Amino acid sequence: MPKNSKIVVTNKVFDETLEFLSQYCEIIANQFEAPLSRSELLKRCGDAEGVIVFMPDHIDSDFIKQCKNLKAISGALRGADNIDVSFCSNNGIAFAIIPNLLAQPTAELAVGLMINLSRNMLPGDKYVRRQEFKGWSPRFYGSGLYRRSVGILGMGQLGKALVKLVHGFECEISYFDKIDIDSSSEVYNGLTKKGLDELLSVSDFVVNMLPLTNDTYHLINADKLSLFKNDSYLINVGRGSTVCEQAVAKALLNNKILGYAADVFEFEDWALNHRPSCIESGLLSNDLNTFLTPHIGSAVTQARKEIEMSAAKNLLSLLGICHSKG
Repeated sequence: MPKNSKIVVTNKVFDETLEFLSQYCEIIANQFEAPLSRSELLKRCGDAEGVIVFMPDHIDSDFIKQCKNLKAISGALRGADNIDVSFCSNNGIAFAIIPNLLAQPTAELAVGLMINLSRNMLPGDKYVRRQEFKGWSPRFYGSGLYRRSVGILGMGQLGKALVKLVHGFECEISYFDKIDIDSSSEVYNGLTKKGLDELLSVSDFVVNMLPLTNDTYHLINADKLSLFKNDSYLINVGRGSTVCEQAVAKALLNNKILGYAADVFEFEDWALNHRPSCIESGLLSNDLNTFLTPHIGSAVTQARKEIEMSAAKNLLSLLGICHSKG
């Protein structure tokens, strides 16, 4: 493969990533924070042999058909919800993701969301900034995470990373997954597998770490939310559309659950034709019982550098370009 093979990097990356790729390819990079429009991305990818994609990119069959030279797609992400992987496979286009590097920082964020939400940190911050704080007073009481019951939806790499972190809070941990985990490791001792309904009904914190599939779409809906304890919290760091945001907003309004924190949202699931165009307004307007972050699960500088470099090396390997492993 000649050095002038053209590849497209769809979103802003670190300089080190571009410097590494430039040794082997002609790079067309988006170095602005905003994602490219579909038309602009198609223009850049029209004659490209490879592309590195990110969460905002929707690569469907129509897109691929217009990229006649495309041979490989490398995702700087751990899921392929917005990529038509079957079409790629059927048309000889290689595809790869990063399965490992996002779990730890995402689990860390989940713990942060749990603590911030249950300890009323955001309302407390606003209270101080309004200069209403005149010294200690008995308010902003919360539940905290210590010795609470945590129910984890999905015991893949994200779920297992979370288990290791919440063990330090002496939590009672249960999980819901179609697959049993190997409990021989000490860190997983004491975990209890439960059916979905049972887990929802007994957990103080329900942490969703499920991928988006036909089976998990709106898995947490109005019916399931009715099973939650009234003083429980729902945390979503999996995929936005595994949770029905409208149902969550109503549950909060009717005091069916105590709080909701999310780092992912339904509008981000670009492959769904019926996705909403924005975050549910009932969540945005509720600043007492929600804590919302802008998809920063893996936004740890060193982690992102490693993710980008892994995606870059994956792409070169898929294209058959020999490269340094350093």
